[in-house]
This record gives sequence, C-alpha cells and structure tokens, in this order.
Amino acid sequence: MEVVKKGAWSAFKDVAMTFLVNKKDPNLKSIVETMLQKYQNLQTLMMADYCWMLHRDEPTRAHARKSRQHSMTGQKRQRHK
Repeated sequence: MEVVKKGAWSAFKDVAMTFLVNKKDPNLKSIVETMLQKYQNLQTLMMADYCWMLHRDEPTRAHARKSRQHSMTGQKRQRHK
C-alpha cells in the first residue's frame, strides 16, 4: 500500500509544480493523466477509509475495532466480545 500512496503523491506533486506556477509545461496533459491513473489505484483504499470513518462517526453504536493497548492510567482495557 505504501508504494501506491508514494506513486500517487509524487504524481500529485508533479501536477502541482507544473500547473500552479506561472508557466505551464507543454506536457501538462500527460502529467495530469499520469496523476489520475495513480490515484485510481488508491480509490479502493480511500473508499474503505471513508466508509470506516462514517461507521465510527455514529456515536450510539458500539465499534468492533478497539485499541488493545494500555490506557493512559496504566490499566488494561477490557476486551469486548
């Protein structure tokens, strides 16, 4: 997953550097197409993160993902089954 994110980020930086400056590169179209292709690889991952965020936004619902680490007071949290 890290390789996919890194490729998408470098493609975005290329577009930002060529599009947001005063002089536009002649190959801007190919750079934008490359960026869109890289971001399509991230589409599934981004959608999963977004859906999980919506799921976690519901305050009245118990969540399946709980932290297994110790709390700040040093006590272990109870595991919910």
